[in-house]
Amino acid sequence: MKCPKDASDMLEVKIEGIVFDFCSLCQGYWMDWGELSKTSSNMVTEHELIYRGESKRLCPKCGKHMRKADLHSVIVEECSCGIFFDKGEAQKVLGAVGKKLESEHHTKKKEVVICLGDLKKLEEDGKIELSDVVITLGD
Repeated sequence: MKCPKDASDMLEVKIEGIVFDFCSLCQGYWMDWGELSKTSSNMVTEHELIYRGESKRLCPKCGKHMRKADLHSVIVEECSCGIFFDKGEAQKVLGAVGKKLESEHHTKKKEVVICLGDLKKLEEDGKIELSDVVITLGD
């Protein structure tokens, strides 16, 4: 496969069952959408992209012009075949995803504390018995 940035040959790399193509010249890499879905961080899905217009770069799979897209405040190139990360872009996206997940976790913790406070108030008012309440945590 040819690198969409500099047209040099890309190396196929497999790490922990995830295959991607790496350019040793520009240090960018290409990932098919199917491979992206296998990442433990699930760092990107197509619905998270905000399109910013057509890219001059061609998709290394289908040869069509890729689109520029904003992904967690990082501009990347993507196509229906996959996504190309310039050097350092994937790390920026992973950092943004980590902050987003941390924020969501913090919000969920606050919601649980508020819910428990509400339950305690209902118990104090004699409206429920906490021993009868089942709380399920998770998605």
